[in-house]
Amino acid sequence: MKKAVYMLIVLVAALIGLCAFLLLNKESATAPAPEIPDSGAVDTSAKEVVWEEGPTTERYAARVDRVEVVFEHRDYTTYRLQTNGLVRTGELNTERGFKDDVDATVYVLNWQKPEGKQIRYVRLTSEPTKLYVLDSNQEIIQGSKLALDTGFEGEADPDRMTLGMTKWKWQKALYNDGREIIPTKPDVFALTFNADKTFSASTDCNSVGGSYSVNQNLITFDNIVSTKMYCEGSQESEFIALLQNTASFFFTSRGELILELKYDSGTVTFR
Repeated sequence: MKKAVYMLIVLVAALIGLCAFLLLNKESATAPAPEIPDSGAVDTSAKEVVWEEGPTTERYAARVDRVEVVFEHRDYTTYRLQTNGLVRTGELNTERGFKDDVDATVYVLNWQKPEGKQIRYVRLTSEPTKLYVLDSNQEIIQGSKLALDTGFEGEADPDRMTLGMTKWKWQKALYNDGREIIPTKPDVFALTFNADKTFSASTDCNSVGGSYSVNQNLITFDNIVSTKMYCEGSQESEFIALLQNTASFFFTSRGELILELKYDSGTVTFR
């Protein structure tokens, strides 16, 4: 009798152990994997790669929400993304089609992440030289347009650049309402900053000069004067107006000086 009771106790204990083992394995199999917190970097999941030029390397650049963005892809397989001082490189995925545009190209940077957390750019067939940033709902973010940069001159270090380092050539002025002014004679519009806090400029008509003051990245052009020769079709008045309405400045890794206009109304690019 005692032997039978002992065997029964052993059997019950074994059954309890088996049930506990099966229950634990079921919970571990169905429990979701812990989510790795985002570090705040542009792309925390991309595999680091050595960036090299390729036969189809393309560069797109813009200033989005006051942040300088440079996106490059190499042969549609590798990307390099720079947002101000943050640079990330990784493997790139592309997808074909965006809404009604069946031939659009969508660039997916951190494709390892869930779709709602991916960084995506789209190139529409109607605008082959531009990229647009997509939000988490796969909608184009207004004002996020990056333009194909065909004149990329290599990287510069904005931290080492100064106003007096070169004679700056005016490239364009871009207003936030979409208006753009491009000098018809870009080589003649040049701006020079002197060590005595004066500046001089040449235009398509007269010589211009005055003083400037700097406080960190804030800049003001004062006492602007010019010679008085009249020139038909000159853009000099527009150029002077841009200087008068300048509020701040910054440098880019493409070796550019960007003047920001008052009231966040636009930018003026020099190179």
